Amino acid sequence: MNEEDLKNLKDLRFTFTKEMQEMIDKLLSMRYILDNEKLSNRKKAKLEKEFSKLLLEFKKELHYNNPVQIKIIHNYLQNKKEIQK
Repeated sequence: MNEEDLKNLKDLRFTFTKEMQEMIDKLLSMRYILDNEKLSNRKKAKLEKEFSKLLLEFKKELHYNNPVQIKIIHNYLQNKKEIQK
C-alpha cells in the first residue's frame, strides 16, 4: 500500500441511514450500561445478548448500504495481511 492507496481509503464515504444512526445510539447506550452500571448476572446476560443481536443487525445494514466501501476495506486489510507475512 502506498500513500495514494491510504488517501483513497481515508476518502471513503459511508451511507448511514436514520435506522443505522438509531442503532448506533442504542449500541453506545447499551455498551455504556454494560461497562459502568452494576447489573445482576441475569440482566447483564440479557443486555449482552440484545447488544450482540443489535450489533449483528447493524453490521448487516452497513454491508447492505455500503457494499463497495466494505469491499475496498476488505481488500485493504487482506493486502496488509499478505504484506506482513
